[in-house]
Amino acid sequence: MENIRVYLTAAGQEVIDCAINVKCSKAEIIWVFSDIESVPFNRGFYSIDLKYFFKITLQVFTGVGRPTEVEGLATFNKKVILFGS
Repeated sequence: MENIRVYLTAAGQEVIDCAINVKCSKAEIIWVFSDIESVPFNRGFYSIDLKYFFKITLQVFTGVGRPTEVEGLATFNKKVILFGS
């Protein structure tokens, strides 16, 4: 996955605005929402929509010294069609 938007709090965004460098240190799946529907006119096929919610931890470098950790939320959608007899 690339170019995923990370949603930050107002305080986290202020730290990012003053940053020299930002690195992603950790990404955790906190929830997966799934929706399953049968595909019309194709017996046995199912459409599965998955929405992943990630907790993203960023290391923000604002100058000399230790980086500041900022947490944010990211989402990713995936749709697949599977056959199940």
